[in-house]
Amino acid sequence: MRDIKYIDVEKISEMIHKAENKRDQLIMKIFFATFCRSNELRQIRISDINFSRGNIKFRAETTKTKKPRIAVIPKELVEDIKSFIGKNKEDRYLFETRQSELISNKRIQQIIRKYADDIGINTIYNVSKDNRKLSSVTPHTLRHSAIIHALDKGIPQTAVMQQSGHTSLSSFQIYTQFSVEDRRKLFNDRGFYNLE
Repeated sequence: MRDIKYIDVEKISEMIHKAENKRDQLIMKIFFATFCRSNELRQIRISDINFSRGNIKFRAETTKTKKPRIAVIPKELVEDIKSFIGKNKEDRYLFETRQSELISNKRIQQIIRKYADDIGINTIYNVSKDNRKLSSVTPHTLRHSAIIHALDKGIPQTAVMQQSGHTSLSSFQIYTQFSVEDRRKLFNDRGFYNLE
């Protein structure tokens, strides 16, 4: 079974509060709210956001499954996005460089790694074949963390699958598997071992 990396929602909140600017905060908030992948996030256009209905459309050409999906977002995030873009509603990418180019996946990874380092939760767990250090906290870690948090909150699997863009129950099952430590905590917290 593949082991997924995730962090507690409290740590994600710490990372967001450490952010030095609105852009970095917004990137982490959108990851958490929509369960999106890095490539999906970087290709959000302002026209993909429905401000009145509170959702973001991920176009088919930007998703891993090549199927479009709509992710709901809370009102607070809608307001954060409005504040970030200001009055400029032209159809451009939500996250662009100073040269009006599309933000790179590498830059998004650097942003996530920076705030994970800042709060002391990032570790290097391996080195790739091309000598890159592999961090324990990545954009995909935020996706995994948000999905697990939603399931912990009792949100039905089908709703979480729709929000995250999973089309196969078998690929989604990894999120419903409990680690040994998670099971131990669950059984202890629910008083399972209390035989008195």
